[in-house]
Amino acid sequence: IDSQLGFANLTEYERLMDEADMERFFYGEPLKRKAERTVIIVGETVVGFFEHGRVEFYGKQYYRTNRPYTALAHRGHGYMTNALKLWYENRRPAMSWIDDENLSSIRLFQNVGFRKVEAFFHKNKDGHFYKLD
Repeated sequence: IDSQLGFANLTEYERLMDEADMERFFYGEPLKRKAERTVIIVGETVVGFFEHGRVEFYGKQYYRTNRPYTALAHRGHGYMTNALKLWYENRRPAMSWIDDENLSSIRLFQNVGFRKVEAFFHKNKDGHFYKLD
């Protein structure tokens, strides 16, 4: 990321990561600063990011995104929904685990096309796996 963002965007990105570390659904676990992420930039402004990769579940490989975060000042404009729709366009099957209390993430992933498939207790929380076929 350092080589792909200009200085101003890199500074915004780092500030946004600090803001995201306070997100209650990240369960007090700070973001890994060197994790692979897609950064969402609108105009000249960093508005969000998400981690991505693959995971094996019941012997099958799935694409996944983790810790999607939109800056507080830029929420409600559909930036994350659009970014995830584009990212998942050619990446199937996909899955995600979402805490049942995290209503905004549930709505986000359902708007991308994920469907709730299986209850799973994780991080001392009730949640569900969501899949995109």
